[in-house]
Amino acid sequence: SHAFAWRLPGVLMGALMAAALYFLARTLFRRRSVAVLAAALVMVEGMFFANARIAMNDTYVTGFIVAALAIFAPLYLGMWRGRLAVLLGLPAVGLLLGLALASKWVGAYAVGLVVLLILLRSATGRIIALLGMIGLTGLLGFLAIRPPEDVVDPGLNFMFLILMVALTALLAMAMVRRPVRFTLDELRFAVIAPGVVGALLVLGGLVAGPATPSDGANSLLAPNAWLSAGAAMLFLGAAAYASSWLGGRLGVGPLAPPRPRDRLEPVPSAAPTGWLRPGWFGGIPWLFALGSVVALPFLVYIASYVPWALLNDPISNRLIDSWPPGHTGQTLVELTGNMYEYHDDLRASHAASSPFWAWPFDLKPVWFYQQGFADSTTGVIYDTGNLIIFWLGVPAVAFCAWQAWARRSLPLTLVVLSIACLWLPWARIDRATFQYHVFTSLPFTVIALAYFLAELWHGASSRTFLLARAAGALAILGPPLLWLFRMPLCAAAGTREIHPDGVACGPLTRSVTVADSVVVTLLVLVAGAAAIAWVARIQMRHPARRALTELSIRGRLLPVSSLGSMMAIALLAAAGAALAQLLFRGAPLTTLTFQAEELALLALVLLAAPAYMALRARDPRRWVVGAVAVATIFFILWYPNISGLPLPNAIAQAYLGLLPTWNYDFQFAVNLDPAATGELYGLGTLLIAGATATLSLAVMVAARLWRGEPAREAQEAALGETGGGA
Repeated sequence: SHAFAWRLPGVLMGALMAAALYFLARTLFRRRSVAVLAAALVMVEGMFFANARIAMNDTYVTGFIVAALAIFAPLYLGMWRGRLAVLLGLPAVGLLLGLALASKWVGAYAVGLVVLLILLRSATGRIIALLGMIGLTGLLGFLAIRPPEDVVDPGLNFMFLILMVALTALLAMAMVRRPVRFTLDELRFAVIAPGVVGALLVLGGLVAGPATPSDGANSLLAPNAWLSAGAAMLFLGAAAYASSWLGGRLGVGPLAPPRPRDRLEPVPSAAPTGWLRPGWFGGIPWLFALGSVVALPFLVYIASYVPWALLNDPISNRLIDSWPPGHTGQTLVELTGNMYEYHDDLRASHAASSPFWAWPFDLKPVWFYQQGFADSTTGVIYDTGNLIIFWLGVPAVAFCAWQAWARRSLPLTLVVLSIACLWLPWARIDRATFQYHVFTSLPFTVIALAYFLAELWHGASSRTFLLARAAGALAILGPPLLWLFRMPLCAAAGTREIHPDGVACGPLTRSVTVADSVVVTLLVLVAGAAAIAWVARIQMRHPARRALTELSIRGRLLPVSSLGSMMAIALLAAAGAALAQLLFRGAPLTTLTFQAEELALLALVLLAAPAYMALRARDPRRWVVGAVAVATIFFILWYPNISGLPLPNAIAQAYLGLLPTWNYDFQFAVNLDPAATGELYGLGTLLIAGATATLSLAVMVAARLWRGEPAREAQEAALGETGGGA
């Protein structure tokens, strides 16, 4: 085993992932600036660097997911329309998803993402997606709130149940507010396809029934199971036709006759063409697409275990019961079951664990490596994300979600759904989770932020620029604000419950020895800050003024911009501070003791000026340049903390003081109740699914009535103006 050998593939995968991310962003958006900004942000994102360099398998699963979507996007958006492109492209997507699944089980989230994207393009697919969400809400919601036996006051995951119900209701509302035309060929496919499959299953069950031995009557492949499945498929086809007939009588669906009111409502989006429409060419291309992205990934996953099954010394594993011949060890099904049971039963706290809602804010990175060296130095690899990218990414994702809805943008929908499908499923996990689990969704957050910045660069609305300015100001003030509200944050995290002896949520003090060099350095830095504030004040009072002053060089007058002046002042202040450290020997003058909140309040006062500048910015392009520059500076400053460079112990510990949650003693509470046992479904599953279905139906009715109200008001106003209402 050689560290360089097993780390090199991770580094190469990280580089390929950055290239695939650029290609994906370039495919999704016409503006090259989005792809350029995405590539630039990836280069200064600490989590990308740390994961790729230390060969975490999250790099591989994320790289394969990004590559799969980079191929899927041009097919999905209709850029690659050729028959050969579809026949080769969709299996290539399935192959990459299979490699992601073989790298880590979270690749299954990406499989669900691609399936959801395909379903949401057509009316039939949306109905299937809604029914699937109702079923998942019933099943997973029941498992989330099912109490374990013999546990008093168990920790039930109602947050996940509420999240699933809300997402299902949101999908139901979107089906009405953003409809897609339901074609007759889709209806024929929805009725005939289940009927044909059901008839074949029933016929197979009747033929195989007499030849089946009695000991196999209860297996899943028994004729009784075939007959039950066939009857269910026949019922599904009949239900599809009956619901369409009923919808036609109510004025909705493909069988509904045109009515005058329909012309007043928003026009549904056109039905997709080609393989994205279930009824096209008998639905065979649509089924081929689903098979490529569902069946093929699991076949690749199984194939990845062939080397494992071929081992025969000292163990002899089996892929299935009869292969390889002569092997008697555990099968792949048994191994998979053991792995699932391990994760399902694992109940242990961890100092670096954090819940899913903390990940977008970079509240608890993970220590990948820490080692002490000579001369009181320490090397640390801390999985720290770039705070600028993380914190600006939150409003950027919200902006992209709104734009995807308002503009009916397929590219933005792909980005937002990628983030949701790769992040939100972690809300169901009861055991300790870690921030590196967000890594699979991070590339798409970077794309969202790049799109947000590109919108600002090319001229966004005043409200969008206000959102950016407010987010920038809040990001600047974020660290001291988190320190000031440390105690409420501790209560929300449950730190005292899981780590009562820790000091992170108690009184924190720091003693500082003030030396002459420190005093002089502070005076120099304060003078520099005052000079920068003066330049900024002039610029804000005279925004049209391009040059602050003019500099004479060899008789030529050269304009000096405000930004150039502030950068020059900052460099001079830094040089003056370094010179003060050299000229003064650091003789101690006094020792001061501060409370953590006092230091946070001081930092808040000092950062108020740059936060105000970010909030009062007038030029969006300068704001974008400033955001990218600050993100780059953050990466440079934090590079030693993510690369394992030996640093003096005091400096290595100082990195952890930026946020109160980075302290080792600040720990998030973890559910330690034993996993619930029993059936995977029950009466509670049906009750939750039924309640969710009822709520979804109510939401659809309300959305339809709400959608028609503005049309009626417009019609009444038009009649009133023309006298038609008299």
